[in-house]
Amino acid sequence: KAGSMEPPSPEQPVLCAGIGSGLAPHLAFLRDRVRAAEAGDSVAPFSLFFGNRFKEEEYIYKDELQRLAKKHSDWFTLHAAFSRDNPNKKVYVQDLVAITDDARRLLFEEKDGMLYI
Repeated sequence: KAGSMEPPSPEQPVLCAGIGSGLAPHLAFLRDRVRAAEAGDSVAPFSLFFGNRFKEEEYIYKDELQRLAKKHSDWFTLHAAFSRDNPNKKVYVQDLVAITDDARRLLFEEKDGMLYI
């Protein structure tokens, strides 16, 4: 059976977590929400957790993500983890999810929140 992955409603809180090229569907969801916000529609919080090994070599879409996080800080939060930048302390996406308030809020308090991994 063919599957599909529809973007969540802009009015649904969303938490996306992915690594490497797994960022692609989450970025599509984010861009869809940006279009809605720029059209004047109401948008709910969107939290993106992204991870890779090295910040300098593997932070794909860094400029776009940071620009959007700054421009839409009222509803979009970006969390990035890089596991090999500091050999003494590896940081993974799940580490950031575990300590972040917006993750806890979405996972335990929001009724209609969506989680995409």
